[in-house]
Amino acid sequence: MAIQQSLCADHGFIELNVNDLIREESDRHTKLGTRLLHSYSTGQQFSLDMYVSLLKPIIFSGVKGRDKFVLQGFPETTEQVNAFEENCSTLNAIIFATD
Repeated sequence: MAIQQSLCADHGFIELNVNDLIREESDRHTKLGTRLLHSYSTGQQFSLDMYVSLLKPIIFSGVKGRDKFVLQGFPETTEQVNAFEENCSTLNAIIFATD
């Protein structure tokens, strides 16, 4: 069993696949979704603030029991870790796993 599956099934974590969230946001054509789609279609990397803007409302939704997350596909660089922790939330662990 993959570590993220174990964290979710056995310890109550919620998996957030960042690539799926980006696709869903783009499909909804929100302001952020439009920015994400534009960056993707022009071959530009997503800015750090786009990732934070995508994840922050989910992480701080206030929904009871939604306070532990496994982020899949993000962060991938030290710069992303620093930006996320500075603007959103502290990460307790970073696990690089291959299936």
